[in-house]
Amino acid sequence: MKIAVILTEFLMIMQKLLSVLALNCELSYFIYKDFQDAGELYLALEPDYDGFLVSGPVPRAAICQRVPSLPKPLISFWKQPPVLL
Repeated sequence: MKIAVILTEFLMIMQKLLSVLALNCELSYFIYKDFQDAGELYLALEPDYDGFLVSGPVPRAAICQRVPSLPKPLISFWKQPPVLL
């Protein structure tokens, strides 16, 4: 199974964290600059990947706005932004 991970350059630290997990799939990482880029990346990558992992609910929403009927699974690894106290 091939999974595309779409995230910002700042969150590329997730590459190291995800590599520690014993996932039975191939992960490829793609960086978006703004939320519009996330939607375009999904469209460009969709034919070649079985699923997508994005950095949070905002890029997920941007992709869903660009592609209203998702043909492949799209999961965000942060369900909600962290709360700052």
